Amino acid sequence: MKNVWVRLLYQNGKGIEDGQHDVSLEDFGGTVPAVGDRIALMVRPTKFVRVVGRVFEADGGNSPYINLIVRTEDGEDLQDLPRFSD
Repeated sequence: MKNVWVRLLYQNGKGIEDGQHDVSLEDFGGTVPAVGDRIALMVRPTKFVRVVGRVFEADGGNSPYINLIVRTEDGEDLQDLPRFSD
């Protein structure tokens, strides 16, 4: 199986934006988070986001991405948070 990445898309007052946070599926124990699941972002302080949607790219299985639409529980704009790679 090829490497699969989970990309976080942020839902906020402007709609849905590409957060450009990519996480390996292995970081989720090989399981794709479901709608309603909470994810802890490893920033300081830790922020929790809730999965509100999943988007699979319909390109015949060639895309290594699964997109999760997430939003913070406190309403903070995720675009202001540091990237995972920072």
